[in-house]
Amino acid sequence: EYASSDMALCAFGVSAYELASYGVPALYMCLTEDHARSAKAFEDAGFGGSLGIASEVSDSKIAESVWALLNNAGVQREMRAAGLMAIDGDAASRIAADLSASLKQRRPSVPIKIAS
Repeated sequence: EYASSDMALCAFGVSAYELASYGVPALYMCLTEDHARSAKAFEDAGFGGSLGIASEVSDSKIAESVWALLNNAGVQREMRAAGLMAIDGDAASRIAADLSASLKQRRPSVPIKIAS
């Protein structure tokens, strides 16, 4: 569904990362102050726009923001490019490789003795 979307209005969370990885411009509604800070970081990175704490945002502000994004192809292109360039979906593999390399560095090199 994400890949075929022109834009998304979502609660900030894992969906925000998924949308960015697909290059889908997004507007984020936040449930907590912590989410609002994270959504602001996404906004600063160019992935989408934060509308702030959901309970504090009026329906008219939501509609106005969605309409503005849908009618600004330039901003949509910028958000798409920012997400695609920054989030590639391979973070778990990179973290596992870094952990593996770190563990190898900490292990003492012990020669293996083979009994004959």
